[in-house]
Formats: sequence, C-alpha cells, structure tokens
Amino acid sequence: MYKKISIIGCGSWGMSIANHLSDKALVTIYHYRLDFLQRLKKTRLYTGSYSLKIPNNINFMDKYDNSSDLCIISTPVQFIRETLKRCNLSEDSDVLILSKGIERNTLSFPCEIVSDVANLSLDSIAILSGPNHAEQVVKNNPTSAVVASKNQQLSKKIQSLFSDENFRVYCSDDIIGVQLGGAVKNVISIASGIAWGLGFRENTLSSILTRGLYEIKKLGDSLGARKETLNGLAGLGDLMATSFSDDSRNRYVGIQIAKGNKIDQVLKKLNMNAEGVETSRSLYKLKSKLNIDLPICDSVYEIIFSNKDPLDTIGSLMTRKLKNEF
Repeated sequence: MYKKISIIGCGSWGMSIANHLSDKALVTIYHYRLDFLQRLKKTRLYTGSYSLKIPNNINFMDKYDNSSDLCIISTPVQFIRETLKRCNLSEDSDVLILSKGIERNTLSFPCEIVSDVANLSLDSIAILSGPNHAEQVVKNNPTSAVVASKNQQLSKKIQSLFSDENFRVYCSDDIIGVQLGGAVKNVISIASGIAWGLGFRENTLSSILTRGLYEIKKLGDSLGARKETLNGLAGLGDLMATSFSDDSRNRYVGIQIAKGNKIDQVLKKLNMNAEGVETSRSLYKLKSKLNIDLPICDSVYEIIFSNKDPLDTIGSLMTRKLKNEF
C-alpha cells in the first residue's frame, strides 16, 4: 500500500481527494502559487466551492518532491503539460490522473499527455473518473468511481487505497472509454445548463442527455471505447451528475450563457475551471478529423465561440433532417 502520496493541483477536487486519503497515507499537495500555499498553511482552512478544515497530516509545497510512491494529478487538462514540465516525476512512482478533458492543440487525453511529457509507460498510469462532485465527497456522501489502467495490478492498488464505507471504486482496463466519458459529459452538461437557463425542463433535458450519450458512444466507437464503459459510472453516471447538480460548474456556465452573459464574464465570476468550455473546442476539431456528426457538442461550441443565439441553436437542433433514432 502507498505510504507517501503527492497531489499536483490544489483545486476543489484535488483538496477533497487529499482529505479523503489523509488518514491512509502522508499527503503532500504541490501548487505553484506560494502565497496561496502560505495562507493554507497558516489558516489550515480551505475555502472554495466548499469549506474544509485541513487535516494536520496534509502538507504543502511549491516545488515538487518526487520521492512519493503515488503521484496524483489534479490539474486542469489544458495546463497538465505546462505544469509537468516544472516537475520531475519519478519513474518509480505510480501516477493517478483525476483530470477530465481533451487537450486543445494535440487532441490528446490526459493519460497520453502525462505519458508524453513525463516519458512514462502507460502501465504506470491510471485514471479515476465517475459521478464525483468534490463538494459531496468532503461531506462523505456515498460515492462511486471507476479506475482504469492497462496495468490491472495498478488499478487494484488504487481501488484498495480509495475504497471505504463512503467511497467505492470499480476497476476497468478501458482507459479510452473512461477518459472519453469524463471529457464529453462536460460539454453535454453545458448544453443541459443552457436549456435550463432558457426555461426548458425535463422533456428538453432528457432529450439532450439521451442524445448526448448517443454522441459520446458514437465518438467512443470511432476511438475504440467500449459501450458498456460509457453506460457505466464514467459515462452515463458522470453525465447525470454533472447535468443535474447545482455543484456542476459546466451546468452553471450553460445557465449563465442562456441568460445572455458572455463566456469571459461567466468564467471570471466562476473563478474556477469549467473543463467543458475548452473541451467543446477540442471536440469540434476532433469530430472534423474523424468525420463524424456531433450536433449537440457542435451547438455548444458554436454558442460559446461563434456567438450563436442559444434559443435559435436549440431550434436548429429540433428541425434537423428527420431520421431513425439509431
């Protein structure tokens, strides 16, 4: 079992995982902002989307120490590459990724980014995903997740580390499916938020989520993901959680856009990362590369980056050429 764990990233999800693991191992959090770390050290209080009294066996550092036997990456996907260039990950350390998204320039998923930058084999990398809002994990709400890796032994080690009476982890070897589900659901969540912000309710949201899941599976089929993975915690489960919850940043973004707010203003007020915004840009490029049709994901991209009217865009979705459901 792991004795020394480092976490790169001090956002709400990284902090909640640090808290979850703090009675199982020595946890050290790395973050680049020294002033932020000094405040946490002094107050021992984390305040973000939730408040948390920081356990005494969580330490903080502004320079990465690669002596841990498990490195957990909780950095927004678009900053993983830049962040890891400042770190020197040990070849002897296992790596667990919590980040969800697709890198906008390379169209790489998190495992590929980490493997590339840190020159690590995929056998030493795992990804954890599922319907897991940090705000609910710190309250010990019963939570389930799935850990995926090409290395079954690594998956089982992570499963054992995380699982307790409040947090249950399942294993998978479908790293593509787990990463894909975690990325695309954020874009569909923005779509659901837009519909909600426009005043539409269950009829509309259910349609968006069902057809959104179809788009996730269509993309998954092109990339080699398994449909059962996308029907599971990392796909359908995560999609439901982020599309219905008030704790969802991406849903919040969609609601605010529907109210007429510009994306820059929304993100500034949110003051936290909403992965679905940049992932919509990545998906727009990826679907063109693969020559597949993703109308809901395309609509989110066009509303955010081409200033399309949200109400008109939903009208366009409803009046597309009629077809069979599958």
